[in-house]
Amino acid sequence: MTVRSVLVQALTLSPFNVRQNEEDANATGALEASIAVHGLLLPLIVHPMPDDASYGVLAGGRRLRAIQRLVADGRLPADWPVDVIVRELLPAEITELSLAENLLRRELRPYEIHAAIARAHEQGASVGEIAANIGQRERWVVQQLRLGTLVPEILEAYASGTLALDDATAYAATEDHDLQRAAWSRFAKAAKWDRQPHHIRAFLKVGDREAERLLRFIGEDVYRAAGGRFELDLFADEAETRGRVVDEGLLRQQVENKLAHLKQQLRQQTGRSDLRFAAEPPQAHGYADHALEFVPKTTTKRGVTRIELPDGEVVATLEIRPSGEAEPRWWWASRKARRAAEKGGADRAPLPPDHPARVSEASGFDALANHTAAQAARAAVKDEHGLTADGLQVLRSLRRELLRAILVADALGEGTLGRDYAVWSQLRQALGRDRHTHVGARGLASPWDISGDSEPTDVVAPFVGEAKAGELWKATVESVCAENYMTVEDPADAFTHFHFTSDQKKRLAGAVLAGLALVRSANVPGWRVGPHDRLARLAGATDETLRELWEPTPAFLALVPKMKRLELAQPHVEAEAFRSWHKLVDPVLTGAAAGVLKDAGWIHPLLSFGVAPEQHETREAAE
Repeated sequence: MTVRSVLVQALTLSPFNVRQNEEDANATGALEASIAVHGLLLPLIVHPMPDDASYGVLAGGRRLRAIQRLVADGRLPADWPVDVIVRELLPAEITELSLAENLLRRELRPYEIHAAIARAHEQGASVGEIAANIGQRERWVVQQLRLGTLVPEILEAYASGTLALDDATAYAATEDHDLQRAAWSRFAKAAKWDRQPHHIRAFLKVGDREAERLLRFIGEDVYRAAGGRFELDLFADEAETRGRVVDEGLLRQQVENKLAHLKQQLRQQTGRSDLRFAAEPPQAHGYADHALEFVPKTTTKRGVTRIELPDGEVVATLEIRPSGEAEPRWWWASRKARRAAEKGGADRAPLPPDHPARVSEASGFDALANHTAAQAARAAVKDEHGLTADGLQVLRSLRRELLRAILVADALGEGTLGRDYAVWSQLRQALGRDRHTHVGARGLASPWDISGDSEPTDVVAPFVGEAKAGELWKATVESVCAENYMTVEDPADAFTHFHFTSDQKKRLAGAVLAGLALVRSANVPGWRVGPHDRLARLAGATDETLRELWEPTPAFLALVPKMKRLELAQPHVEAEAFRSWHKLVDPVLTGAAAGVLKDAGWIHPLLSFGVAPEQHETREAAE
């Protein structure tokens, strides 16, 4: 057989070609792209037509259509030569040959296509180039590329036919090879009913409803702005946005922060700083006791919404809906509380803010003057965070140490926050404008702690000492103590040294003075100090700053009950692995919880410095 070249005008489709399906015959887009880039790779098989002026194409009808369309579109010249092999055959022989050619043709196996595309990409071709060269959509090429780069054990099972395409695409929903291997280890030998594609995706947390609900609550833009990643499942329907939250620890920390902010808003709207939030509604027989739910009255005046709660013991829950909206719901704390309120009259006005049974922002500080309110504040912390009295003491001391470290870092960066805060807080107290609990600093002239809220050093010292914030503070105090303005015996000479010392050293001295004056606080009603939050914000401190200064340790996690440790760790542990956590002995559980929370970058909410819409404070805004 000899290959010759003929003009495209001399070719026509053979009437004996057995391929009759018009849809198949006219699907030439990919062929057009290939011929335009690579030329005709295989010659057409033709036979002379009866008029002897043209040739009928017996094998290669789709390639002929592709060439004709390229000529019609001007992408190939009209005199483009086409390689052909001429066969002199009788009509019956032509039909039989066409049938055999179509029957014997073997399409490329799917895994061969995936592997070829992966190889082309590895050799330097971009997704766009591959798509253009073979006439396919980029999305299709990316899908084949993902399948072609599955971990070897999964790809081998797919190529051998022991793994179905639907299962392979489930594994390929993520490009994380470690996750693919973990899923393969879980499902490779599982029963068929237990290794369905949706089970594999659930294991990978692809399309996880809870994670997507939390993402809608935070907002994808906010999550991504903080460095969060979301990996789309390439094999979901194009109308879907099914995917996987990659940085789940970051997302849950953002959720925790936003919920804390919403809780504070609701406390302000109700005028109840003692308002307790429960993780779930009051229960009856294992279910929410809807007989205890009520809807409070709300009023809006001048754009400010007020929520009127009845007198009595109530709790609130915050439920994040599938839409991402957080819905507050209101409950009597118990049936006894509901009956007591009904007996006393549910329409009575809420207790006034100065009532001793109400928790105010400073009630915890002033335990001697307002013992009942301080006790209520401690009870609220225990209910919501599972902290004992010692645990609360540790959190407050740690928070002060974090703020001290933030002030030191600001001074080292040529900031003056520590100096300014020290001068301002002392003036406000000395001139009778504010008490120490309002400005967040002790009066330095006081020989004792006038609040009666003394720090149990033996309890808190180990926790403060192991934090990086504590190390920074200790080193800074030692460096200040070693300065000549501190070591020279004669006070007049010492002051002269201080007066002529560098501005940087004065800023550092101001930061230490401010740190020494700081009272301990916590991000919870009863111990919250507005100036502390503002100091941290002005210093540009973020949760990432706090993570650099403190991390959860086993000793710290031991401050909360076992169930609370399990609750804190659960969002950061795979469901399969977490099932056995409740069986762990206490030291092992504590260490494991500390490890996962550390990896997740978790910060205890009582240590944070609030959530503010502003990113920076400007001098103009202050003026």
